Amino acid sequence: MIYDLSVSSRLEAFNSDCDKLRRDKKKVELKAVKNTRTSRQNRALHLFFEQVAKELNNLGIPFVYHGLKGQELEMQWTGELFKKFTWAQIQEAMFGTTSTTKLKTDEIDKIFEVINKFFAEKGITVSFPNHFDAYLKFYDV
Repeated sequence: MIYDLSVSSRLEAFNSDCDKLRRDKKKVELKAVKNTRTSRQNRALHLFFEQVAKELNNLGIPFVYHGLKGQELEMQWTGELFKKFTWAQIQEAMFGTTSTTKLKTDEIDKIFEVINKFFAEKGITVSFPNHFDAYLKFYDV
C-alpha cells in the first residue's frame, strides 16, 4: 500500500495500518517512494528523442562528432545521439545528473521546455508524446 503522507486522511490511514501491524506483530518493510518517471514516461521520453532527431535531420542540422584526432565527423542524428549529447547535457547543467532514470517527473517537463524553446525560435513546434498520439496516427492524412 502506498500512502501520500502529505494528505491528512492518508496519514490517518497509515497510522491506523501501522498500529494494526504492530499489534499483530507482523514483519514489515517501510520505504519512501520516489517521484521518478513512470515506464510510460520512459517510453515517451525515448520516442521524443527519436522525433527530435528526425526534426534536426529535417532542418539540415547535422550531428558533428569531435573526437577522431581532432577531426570533425558529420552524421545524421539518432535518438541515442540526441539523448547523450543534448538531453543529458541540459539535464546535467540543470539537475546535476545525466541518467534519465534519476529524473523526477517535473524535471522532464523543465528540460523539455528548454528544448521546445530552441525549436520554437526556429518556428518549429515539437510536442512531448502522450497516449493520444497513438490514436491520432489513424487520422493523419
